Amino acid sequence: MVNPELITLLTLIAIIFAVWLLGFIIKLYTKRLKIAPETVNGINLLILLFQIVMILVIASIIYEVDSSAILGMSALFGTAIGFAIAVVVSNIVAGLYLITVRPFGIGDLIKLKETEGIVLEIGLNYTRLLQLDQTIVSIPNKNLLDTNLINCSIQVNDIADRAKQGFEIGFQSLMDELSAMQEKLGIRDVFADEILGGKEIARYPFTLQLKLNVINPAISIGTVNTRIKGLFDKWEDKLSYRPHFFYNKHIFRQDTTIIMIADQPQQILDVYPEFIEDFYITIFEELQMEVKNN
Repeated sequence: MVNPELITLLTLIAIIFAVWLLGFIIKLYTKRLKIAPETVNGINLLILLFQIVMILVIASIIYEVDSSAILGMSALFGTAIGFAIAVVVSNIVAGLYLITVRPFGIGDLIKLKETEGIVLEIGLNYTRLLQLDQTIVSIPNKNLLDTNLINCSIQVNDIADRAKQGFEIGFQSLMDELSAMQEKLGIRDVFADEILGGKEIARYPFTLQLKLNVINPAISIGTVNTRIKGLFDKWEDKLSYRPHFFYNKHIFRQDTTIIMIADQPQQILDVYPEFIEDFYITIFEELQMEVKNN
């Protein structure tokens, strides 16, 4: 005689297999669809949660579990599912906001609290960035809205509009540089509307600390100014625009903010390591002499 408990167990196993097989087929189908990877992940999560709930409900019916226990488990899983869905929904809402409002676009160079890079993709759940070290990072869209964000890519005519309102102090120096470039190219009587209308540039600010007392006597600010200006003369040819700088604190550990300007963000990523090395070598040339002498 066949054991009833064994039949019940085999029935449950068959049902679990059927539920798993159904979910597996749905996942295979979604992979063939041309939808974003983050959407596929969200669908897979919902399928998994549905499978777990179905198996628990069927198991409770087969083994005649007390209804109060079923309600307790339902409340527990309902809370878990609600929390998981809330996280996904918040990222999707944030993604729709980013796509609609467009605080930045594909190809823009942006800076967050601890992350910076070129935007490769704005998805429903995540935004992918190409960082300065050429690695790719995915950031939840909600995090982008919850932190201060700087878009280093900017339209030149936007700078002009802000300059008219007195908010863009460095605009005139930028226009002077652009005028000088036009003269080098032999372009006459053509200015922003024709050459620069809709043109986008990348203005990337970052701060370097200069320990001016690392040698004795300490390097003076005047010497630093002269060396930086000479360095920027060289880098103007590489970037097409002259970098700018200003000091944040006038102490021996001198914080110096540098603004690199280029036509494309990728130019900045490509030359950034070389620029940093060249900058420190230029400022602390006495140290380079000591190394050579030793």
